[in-house]
Amino acid sequence: MTTTPDLPTEPLRRLPRWLRVGYAARCARRAQPLFLGFWPHVRDDYRQEVESAIVVGEEHSRLYTDAGEDWSSEYGRAIAAAMQVKEIERTAMVDLDAKNNRRGTSVVLALRSAHGAALSAANAIEHLNASRLARTYVGPDHAELLALMHQAWQRSEKAAVLAVESAYNSCRCVYNAYDFFKAIWDDFNHLVTVKSDVIETPLAHDVGVFPSDFGDLWPSGIPTEWCEYRAAGAG
Repeated sequence: MTTTPDLPTEPLRRLPRWLRVGYAARCARRAQPLFLGFWPHVRDDYRQEVESAIVVGEEHSRLYTDAGEDWSSEYGRAIAAAMQVKEIERTAMVDLDAKNNRRGTSVVLALRSAHGAALSAANAIEHLNASRLARTYVGPDHAELLALMHQAWQRSEKAAVLAVESAYNSCRCVYNAYDFFKAIWDDFNHLVTVKSDVIETPLAHDVGVFPSDFGDLWPSGIPTEWCEYRAAGAG
């Protein structure tokens, strides 16, 4: 799928650490019904793994600030969730003949979005740990630590962009995606407005975001053209 240049991927790159993760998870949450609707007989454990990956992004973006804790175990949880969904994506590619089936492609892209959200969270945690160490450690490996911090930031950013683009394309490959496109932008603009007083502050990277900060997922109701997955019991 080609990428629409008007998605908020460039301003997304400038968001603080946890706001970016939270936004990526929000986009994955929007695409989740397409995965459920176009793979109606998907295994229950796959459903649970995808839900867990999205929740990882939502939970980490709201709970984990720079309070001095060691989030190493949480990094393991987040990266495991991301890799689990990546394996499900590979299965879906084959089981749904995704290369030749638009609905299968939609499922794969929705899974990729969930993978991106969890991966963005994992790398944000790595960035948090590395930045904390960089502030307190003085030694011969300090430059290497700074490089690790920068690389984690870039990986988190790249994964968040993947989540946003994949969520949108999961809809666009099967439907007119205007409502989805508008919702993605509404979410972004709402987030920036709600957090406008802290985004430019020195503590911006420690500001969390709750799913409720975005408001209702579909305040005007689910898009009417999504009637097929509604009929399948996923709407």
